[in-house]
Amino acid sequence: MMILTANSKSASSFSTAGPINPIHALDLLYTRILSDIPAATLPVAQRILGLFIFHNSRDLTAVNLAEFLGLNRASFYSALQRLHSVLIVPSALRAHDMLIQMYHASFSDYLKDPARSGEFAVREGSTQLDAAMKGLQWLNYGGKNLSNRLLPPPT
Repeated sequence: MMILTANSKSASSFSTAGPINPIHALDLLYTRILSDIPAATLPVAQRILGLFIFHNSRDLTAVNLAEFLGLNRASFYSALQRLHSVLIVPSALRAHDMLIQMYHASFSDYLKDPARSGEFAVREGSTQLDAAMKGLQWLNYGGKNLSNRLLPPPT
């Protein structure tokens, strides 16, 4: 492939470059989008994205996702605020019956590949551990509430 260098003044400035990776342009776009997320908010965004990517189901509405992770509405929407160009995030009024959706599967592929996404990667192991810990917290919470309401006092 022949490329004209930007500062060339003659035809001798043509150079041959290697093959261009078409995914590289998408990676740069996704990196730019994720770079706009404030550093303090990025870990929350990664938790949401990880759970969405690795545990996505038809029953996991935006409200379910936020509640499972123990996030209030402000934290949840703040973490996703800069991602509207790659995600469809339902409004707070529709969050109870709508799912988060990705515009394109390549964003998920990018996030799952640390070689491509670097510091923005969502790692399956970390996500599984986070989901397991949250699941245990919910079971513990439910067990306490159930035992306090449904079981008769010990005799």
